[in-house]
Amino acid sequence: MVRYRGGRRESETLAKWQRLTCHTGRRTFATLGLEQGLRPELVMKITGHKSWASFKRYINITADVVSKEFHRVYGGGGMPSL
Repeated sequence: MVRYRGGRRESETLAKWQRLTCHTGRRTFATLGLEQGLRPELVMKITGHKSWASFKRYINITADVVSKEFHRVYGGGGMPSL
């Protein structure tokens, strides 16, 4: 962790568990809940989000998730022809 105090750089090494916050848990739950198939409306209700605009900032969709979802829906055959 790096901080600047009075123009001086201070760094400290922390274990991962020391960096976890309620906000981190909320973001993780939102992303993992959607990945596991929970409806966005349900995740928003649980996390307390009132609007899609504020909720979508919490979601981190990785390339791996996109690939898995694509293969789940379309199989391994590649992009469908239009």
